Amino acid sequence: MKNKILIIIFILIISMIAFSQEVLYKKQVYEGQNVKIAVNFKSGQTFSEAKLFFKVYDERKFNILKLRVFQSSAEAVIPAALLTTTKYSFYIQLIDDKGVVQRFPEGFGNYYQFEVLPDTLSPKIKFISPLNGQNFFDNELIPIAILLDENETGIDPNSIVFKINDKPIENFNLEGNLLTYKLTNAPFGEYNIFVKVADKKGNTSKPVEIKVTMKEKGPTLVEFTFNKSYELASEFKFESKISTSNELVEKNILDSLDMNFSQNIDLGANLRFWIFNFGFRTTFSQESTDITQLFKDFTGQLNYDVKDAMRLLNPMNMDDYSNYEKTRDIDVTNNLNAYLDLAFFKYQFFDNQINFNPLTVNNYNVRGHYAKLDLYLANAEVAVGNSDVGVFETSYPRYFAGVKLGTNLFELLKANIDVSVISDYQGTQDNRYIKSLFNLPDTVTPKQNILIGANTALNLWLIKVNANLGVDIYIDDSSNIISVTDMASSIADMAGDPTIKDTVESYVTQIEDIFPKTFDYFPISNGILSAVTDKYLLGTAFSLNSEVPILGLNLYYLKADKNYKSLGVSAPSNVMKYGAKFKKKLWILDLKGEYELKKDNTSLIGLDEVLGIALGSLDTTKLIDKINPINDILGIESAPASSTKDDLRNITEKYKLSAGLKLGILGTLGGEYSVEHQTNNAKFLIDNSSTTTITPDDKKDKTITVYSASLKNLGFKLENFSLKLSFDAGLKNVEDNIDNSNNGVLLTYGAKANMTLGPIGINGAYKQKQEEDTTTVEMSGGLKTKLFQINYSNIKKNDNNTNDLLSDTNKINTKVNFNISIISMQVGAQLQLPDIYSEQEGKVNAYMKFAVSF
Repeated sequence: MKNKILIIIFILIISMIAFSQEVLYKKQVYEGQNVKIAVNFKSGQTFSEAKLFFKVYDERKFNILKLRVFQSSAEAVIPAALLTTTKYSFYIQLIDDKGVVQRFPEGFGNYYQFEVLPDTLSPKIKFISPLNGQNFFDNELIPIAILLDENETGIDPNSIVFKINDKPIENFNLEGNLLTYKLTNAPFGEYNIFVKVADKKGNTSKPVEIKVTMKEKGPTLVEFTFNKSYELASEFKFESKISTSNELVEKNILDSLDMNFSQNIDLGANLRFWIFNFGFRTTFSQESTDITQLFKDFTGQLNYDVKDAMRLLNPMNMDDYSNYEKTRDIDVTNNLNAYLDLAFFKYQFFDNQINFNPLTVNNYNVRGHYAKLDLYLANAEVAVGNSDVGVFETSYPRYFAGVKLGTNLFELLKANIDVSVISDYQGTQDNRYIKSLFNLPDTVTPKQNILIGANTALNLWLIKVNANLGVDIYIDDSSNIISVTDMASSIADMAGDPTIKDTVESYVTQIEDIFPKTFDYFPISNGILSAVTDKYLLGTAFSLNSEVPILGLNLYYLKADKNYKSLGVSAPSNVMKYGAKFKKKLWILDLKGEYELKKDNTSLIGLDEVLGIALGSLDTTKLIDKINPINDILGIESAPASSTKDDLRNITEKYKLSAGLKLGILGTLGGEYSVEHQTNNAKFLIDNSSTTTITPDDKKDKTITVYSASLKNLGFKLENFSLKLSFDAGLKNVEDNIDNSNNGVLLTYGAKANMTLGPIGINGAYKQKQEEDTTTVEMSGGLKTKLFQINYSNIKKNDNNTNDLLSDTNKINTKVNFNISIISMQVGAQLQLPDIYSEQEGKVNAYMKFAVSF
């Protein structure tokens, strides 16, 4: 009986710990996006091991990532490079200092699941300046700024089509997703500015074109330009599984119907007064499953936007929430700003996108003030405001303040330095009320980040060189506020020098005298001391790129410390990689080549190195060897005297060569060869460490070799008839010298045909995939017109040993489009029939989209 009571008590204790923890992740992401997974737990728990195990849902082998453990949370980011478009299962395992194992979710065989969806979303193009129909005078500068909105696989820079009056422009500047260009000395007349772009998966944006005019006579005293557009859209979806007896599982269509409504309003205006430009740009966007709630959210969002503007108007009153009847309970969906443009000075209020440095702050949305001073040879940018306004029960208000200073020597040499502070606001030192005001749960912890960046670019025409440096200080949980005296005493104790206490207090007092509210927005907490103790407070990242345009050659190097973290950009972390890309067109021959070597478990300059420099205890030679890129490129490493599995580094080396020969109506003949070698440094550590816990079982040695050949677009095109044929074949060989069960050969080959007859298009395809044990054959065909589209596909999978049919999948996709004036409608359905061979249920998806736009 006593043992049973002890067991029950033990189970209750474990359950209480488990219930205090929460796993946070997105259930669906798009191809090209990283997947962040975090688990929150009670502050004070310590773990000797924290790992994330993830795998493709129907495979056995797990990939393993270490979680970064903080004071009350642990997190890991699965890089997009490790993911493909399928479903993934994962679980988290935590082992505390006493060896107690906690698994999330509980129970062997239970998993969380997320899905990587194909990137089928097209980029969106938004002109920031100029406005459509805007007038310019007397050959003045026309500043062009275009936002290429793409957050999945990313913009393909080579796909950008940027034209002015049908003349391609190639010397534009692309910084993040912002395309900029300065049209100078433009003759009088009209100018059509055209932009079209695709992402890295080939999804093409709708082309956008605006018209501006350069007039001969000087500007009138006052001139006004106004643009507007409106769209109200709805979507109705029905989805049901079909049982193997061909019955719908969801029979009540109305109860199973999913509805979604959206509204987008774009307004833009520019008022020119002599040489001054004033204007505003607004985008109101709402989305809801209830159309009445859609319009309620419109007024509610606008109400919050006005209150945010009033609060942010005076930077000294950004912490005043007294004008809110209740705190914001919906996230920001609108984008609003007003601007002043004096050519050499630009100011913008409310919603801004900040681009300081690719490693620190890039494509970062800040609601507040932004100003830029451009004196040709020198420039400065300043931004302050909210990067998160704070949402009820969801997030702290997050504040941002940053400055960027730079110089530009006639486009020959550019140099910039930026400093940014990002912090979750908790209230003033004496009146900390934000957590209760926003009703934030304990699992949401306030974070802080200080970022310092540097960038330099050298343009020698024959060669272009660009270097970026990022340094960060990151605090994962700053909720436990302490006094300046307590912090100074703790630092003195850690340093072993009591005199440091007075020095630290003196410095903090000087900061408070100059910036009185500094420690209201960036409070001193135990989180800083924890980060110092656990050595993750400081991280660094460095990148170097060079381009030789005449050769079509690009070289790059990147090294990011495993502790590097930026709240202002999706920054690289825990990686070292270098490589080269080559792309050149020689008459009718297109050549491409790539090489990359990548290693994880990377350290650069962290807290140990900084303290060593400050105290004079660091060996300068070792520091230089650590940061010298030549050592990484040459593979020079040193092994610790006593190595453990924490010292293991995964190493991936890739080669790719491809060529395409254009043969006119005979099509394009192409071929590709690639090799990927996956290994680690286990053998190096075993051979060079005096003692080690690493065994031969920890080694990795896998090689993936791929060959492919293709003949695309064989055929011709007439006025009312065209015919195109394409053929391709590929061979993939996997050779694992450690685990032979991973070995395999995959052979694929297929053909496609496309024919158009007037407004009618017909297509067909055949593809066969042959593996060691199975053969999969896919056949499809379709018909397409402007109004109607239908496609049928059949996928059969056979066992090569018994010739038995393992699965037989049949799919039908249909789509009907209607466009009448300002009204557009699309009706579609996807039907997958049940598979009696694999006993796989079928499914049906039907939808209707309706939109009014003008």
